[in-house]
Amino acid sequence: MLVETDHDALVMEFPFYDAVYAFLQREIIIKKNKDEFAKLKTRGEKIEFLRNGITKLKSKKLK
Repeated sequence: MLVETDHDALVMEFPFYDAVYAFLQREIIIKKNKDEFAKLKTRGEKIEFLRNGITKLKSKKLK
């Protein structure tokens, strides 16, 4: 057995699910803004664009 309790299993699984969720958020933002994302030149510009997009997604969920 890998873990003793359900709680231990959840503790081990959460980082994986968080990573999958973040990846899918990124893909949604890129897909919805494909043309604008393609114009960005540097890695820093792309990261900032994605951060702003994730913030907007989260604020929509809170409403």
